[in-house]
Amino acid sequence: MFKYTFFKTLRVVLFVCAIGGLTFGCGDDDGPAAPNVEAPRVNQFIWEGLNSWYFWQADVPNLSNDVRNDVSNYEALLNSTSDSEQLFFNLLNNYPFTDRFSFIVDDYEALDNAFQGISTSYGYEFGLRLETQGGTDVFGWVQYVLPGSPADNAGIVRGDLFNQINGQQLTTSNFRDLLFGEAAYNLGFADIVNGEIITNGESVSMSSTLITENPVYLANAIDLPNGDKVGYLMYNAFISTFHSELNAAFAGFIAEGIDELVVDLRYNGGGSVLTSQYMASMIHAADNDKIFGNITYNEKKSQFSSQLTFSDQVELKNGDFQTIGTQPLNSLNFNTVYILVSEDTASASELVINALEPFANVVLIGDVTVGKNVGSLTLYDSPSNDYLNRANANPTHLWAMQPIVSQFSNAVNDSDYGNGFIPSILLDEKDFLGDLKPLGDPQELLLNAALNLICGDCLPVPLPSTIEASNQFGEAVTSSKSRNPFYQDMHLNDLIN
Repeated sequence: MFKYTFFKTLRVVLFVCAIGGLTFGCGDDDGPAAPNVEAPRVNQFIWEGLNSWYFWQADVPNLSNDVRNDVSNYEALLNSTSDSEQLFFNLLNNYPFTDRFSFIVDDYEALDNAFQGISTSYGYEFGLRLETQGGTDVFGWVQYVLPGSPADNAGIVRGDLFNQINGQQLTTSNFRDLLFGEAAYNLGFADIVNGEIITNGESVSMSSTLITENPVYLANAIDLPNGDKVGYLMYNAFISTFHSELNAAFAGFIAEGIDELVVDLRYNGGGSVLTSQYMASMIHAADNDKIFGNITYNEKKSQFSSQLTFSDQVELKNGDFQTIGTQPLNSLNFNTVYILVSEDTASASELVINALEPFANVVLIGDVTVGKNVGSLTLYDSPSNDYLNRANANPTHLWAMQPIVSQFSNAVNDSDYGNGFIPSILLDEKDFLGDLKPLGDPQELLLNAALNLICGDCLPVPLPSTIEASNQFGEAVTSSKSRNPFYQDMHLNDLIN
């Protein structure tokens, strides 16, 4: 299992040594060789990797080359704590404010699995919220369920409410251990009654299992009363091992002859930059002459700063991020797209929005997004390869880092979304927990808002009368997505061969 603090998993991955078919050398010639010091090797790796790649390296005095030149001070810094995770966060730039996304793990094998959508899970995603303002009791609502998963087999569906594990009330002090620390549990359900969360006595028992999630959750066409045909794509993570599935979804939209497109990214915390390039190209244009975005690194790595374009080909990737084939990219060539977003929409999802804005009318519906315009890189303890080569990593440990190493901007050099994108129509499903419709249902709150923009209120659905004063509940606590290394992620690992 990963070792990472619950609220320290806000992060991203970006990379590296191969962009647009160009391969660069990966040696670090920016400073002297690391001196011999008496300090834990993991701590040395942390300092060396951050000194080489960290986006804000020049702004952190303790990451200066001068520190390494003074052997006694360097050794004292590395020995300042035996907690390697703490040393990592001590070396970040004004964490968790200027840098709120860098993170570290002690098991890169599990991290690599997560980048392929593989994890041990019950197969349902959920949000958590306080039952009352200022209280400590917590309840959850099911956002979606993976087909064939333990949750699906147990009959759990979107909109189910729960507040107990093994008969114990969820609270702010125990929900992490109860929901995320057990290989099997009994989930106790609840209802909204007169604006309160009331345990209803129903429950199901489940065991977690190894699951590979296809991020293409739904891809179908909706016929509107005015004759328009709308494609609806629910896409939950930018995973490069599922490029063929994403490309096939757009092939289906082309075959259906859709007139408009709604992309649902409300639960999509990010993933591969390469995949986000492909999605933007599938939506707008398979045009290699159009600039998708610009990547800027620190001064020591300025040779990697580069420009990405839209694409007319899709590279198929295996679990080692290697290209195993290509496909012609299926593009709708649309100049308008409707995107459903939430406070969980981040990183590679926001990259698609930002990249499309210079070329298309991007209509956002939902809640304000996270605001992540920076990327990070997986660093292993392989100094001879500038910390990029997993195969040559130090065999004595499995630690890896995901420090921020770059910043993104679009074709007009705009990267000013650090506070998130604000939708033109603000809707938050947390305010309607008594009446969550199935995803893809034309009457589902966010999708319905998009469809009515398209057809001029041809599908009027009044706000649910069964809200049951849900806005009187307490604040949101977190979501299950925040436990996934893909949460708020933007990586280019799939371009490293």
